[in-house]
Amino acid sequence: MGLGEDSAAIAADVPTLYPGIIDGVKVAWRLIRRFSGRKYDFVVWPAYAPWWLTFPIAVRSVLGRRYAIALDTVRESGGAFLRAVKSWLFRKADFLWVPGLASRRYLAGSYGVSGKKIVGGLYIQEFVTHHRRCMRGEGPVFLMVANNRPFRRMDVVSDGFRKYLAGGGKGRLIFCGVGTTALACSGIEAIEGVPSSELPELYSRADVYVHNGDEQFSVALLMGAMAGLPILVGAEVGAVADLFSNDGMPGIKVNDWTSSDSWANAFRAMTAKASSWSSMSEVSLRQAMIFNPKNVAADVASLIVNDKS
Repeated sequence: MGLGEDSAAIAADVPTLYPGIIDGVKVAWRLIRRFSGRKYDFVVWPAYAPWWLTFPIAVRSVLGRRYAIALDTVRESGGAFLRAVKSWLFRKADFLWVPGLASRRYLAGSYGVSGKKIVGGLYIQEFVTHHRRCMRGEGPVFLMVANNRPFRRMDVVSDGFRKYLAGGGKGRLIFCGVGTTALACSGIEAIEGVPSSELPELYSRADVYVHNGDEQFSVALLMGAMAGLPILVGAEVGAVADLFSNDGMPGIKVNDWTSSDSWANAFRAMTAKASSWSSMSEVSLRQAMIFNPKNVAADVASLIVNDKS
């Protein structure tokens, strides 16, 4: 980012996010030197873990310097000591910046953080939609944009789609992301990633956006909503809390998201609801409007300039 004259990379010589003790101490000391003094009036820390990041945050807190923490945590991890450390860091922060409702509920329910101290929209970005050009002559086009990682269980989605096709289902499934080639077969197309600038065009090829896993949020799922697509999603994806509400349903949730049979049934159910895709699209777009970049920027800026001293 070029932070003035002191813009040398802090961890340029540390090739991993999980360094050993010596490298960890080295990075922590550099962070303390740069961000614990009075040079910066406000620091937004990118999460509170691992330890070499937690310690510099604690030092700034002890010195009475203002800060916020950006985090996407949606479930508890660690023992009593770590919980006490997190509670203290959260309490001392001016505000906590999270992706959406799942993290808000976690912080309020597990740590009693006031809603006034939490701002959403951490992972938002502008998404310029393209004219929809999907063709349904051979059935609907389903799209999932994600790198093939174990926690996403893309293999289960793939198996479910093959069962859906074997049972007479129509259409094709497109996976876009690193490692997806292993999932390609008849009816399933794999693209090993595209530049971010080309994502809107890719989304315009789809009838339904698909996502799975137990990740804390999902920018790719949010972009599916921004593109106005019906949503077919595993229930444990964090962004579900924001997109599926009492204000209408943008699609279908797969509660048993690790079951290929459940995914096969979900593909069948979504295809059967094709006549409702237009209304689902309207809900997707309406829910995505919550993440307006200008509104989020205004909320964050207001909390930063609100000097409580």
